[in-house]
Amino acid sequence: MFYFFSKLITGFLLPLPLVAMGMIYAIYSKNRAKSTKILKISLVFLYLGSNEFLINEALLSYEYPPTPIQKLETHDVGILLTGGITQDTKSPHDRIYLSPAAERMIQTLNLYKQGKIKKILVSGMADDGNQIQKRHSILLFLLENGIKQSDIFIEPTSRNTRENALFSKTFIDKNFPETYTFLLITSAFHLRRAKACFDKVGLKTTPFATHFLTSDRHFEPKHLLPQEETFLHFRYLLREIIGLLTYKMMGYC
Repeated sequence: MFYFFSKLITGFLLPLPLVAMGMIYAIYSKNRAKSTKILKISLVFLYLGSNEFLINEALLSYEYPPTPIQKLETHDVGILLTGGITQDTKSPHDRIYLSPAAERMIQTLNLYKQGKIKKILVSGMADDGNQIQKRHSILLFLLENGIKQSDIFIEPTSRNTRENALFSKTFIDKNFPETYTFLLITSAFHLRRAKACFDKVGLKTTPFATHFLTSDRHFEPKHLLPQEETFLHFRYLLREIIGLLTYKMMGYC
C-alpha cells in the first residue's frame, strides 16, 4: 500500500504537474486577482526550475560527492541498486535498453575489474513479467563484460529503496554470515536516502556515488536561459527530497 501511495503522491508533487495545476487553476478560476498571482508563481517556478546555474548549485549541495577510486579500499561485495537503469517498456524484449542511470552498472563493472569489489549483489528486481526479463538482461550484460557468474548474486524481491535495504540485509545475513565489507552503489542524488535506509536496517555500507547530474561549478550567460534538461534535473532533485522526507516520517531512514 505504501508503495502505491508513495508513487501517486510523488507524481502529483513533481515540478511539471505542480506548474500544470497552477496554470489550470489560473485559467478557470473566477477570482482574477488570485488566478493572476497563481499564474505568476507558476511561471517563476518554471523559470527557476529550468535555470541551469541554480539547479546545478542545488544539486551540488544535495548529491553525494564522488569518491576517488585510488583512495577507495577493496570491499568484499558491491551492492548495485538497479531501479531505473533500464527502459522496461521498450520492445522487443530480446535485449537490455539502458537509461542514463545505467552508469551505476558501468561503474560497478569498473570497480570489479579494478579489484575494488570482489562480488556483486544486484538488488531491485521484483518478480513481474518485465522485471524477470530485466534480471536476465542485466545478468547477461554483466557476464558478457567479464564478470564471473560465481561472483554475481541476485536479490529479486525489492521494489523501492526501503525494500532494497530490508531484502538485501536478509539476503546478506543468509548468504554472507561472516564479516564482510559492502560498497553501496547508486546514483549520486539517490545515495543519501539509500545509505540512510541501509543504516536503519543495520547494514553498514560504504557509499559510492555514480550517475552525477551536476557539473563543476561555473557560470556562463547561457545559464540564464531556460533549459529543458535542467527542468528534468529539478524533477529528480524534488522527487528525491520528497522521498527522503517521506521515508523519515515513516521511520524508514
